Amino acid sequence: CQYQVHFDEHNKTKGTYWNTRECAQFVNPAQKQPTHTISLGADGLFAFGKSSLNDLQPEGRTKLERLSQQIREGYNLESIAVTGHTDRIGSAASNLALSQARADTVKSYLVSQGISAQLITATGLGSSQPVVTCNGSKSPTVIACLQQNRRVEISIKGSVKQ
Repeated sequence: CQYQVHFDEHNKTKGTYWNTRECAQFVNPAQKQPTHTISLGADGLFAFGKSSLNDLQPEGRTKLERLSQQIREGYNLESIAVTGHTDRIGSAASNLALSQARADTVKSYLVSQGISAQLITATGLGSSQPVVTCNGSKSPTVIACLQQNRRVEISIKGSVKQ
């Protein structure tokens, strides 16, 4: 890389120039766009305790359709991370499997909407990252209280299209 400094007749800097744009970006890298995370309530996507594409609720399908359109039209994608979560009801093993199955289903759906599978990772974390804590054993009240923990998060890394 070469850097030029141009001076005027009084030896004051008149201008500075890199010989290529790549050199300028190497020294002053462009700011990366932040990762955008979208959290979708799994109860709005799937029937309680379910994870297949057939178990996708109509409003959940609509949310995913809108989201996939926004991703396709609004981002220059680097990657998408789909993370499934569950509440604490059930065994750790079954919750881990359910969260992974939900993440895989959302990934498959995004791929069916034209998003490259190579850009998407799907991970299930079970009940390891709750956003709310509710006391008590399994009951309709506790199940309703824990609803926020049953979610699928989609993190989009890339730049916003101009």
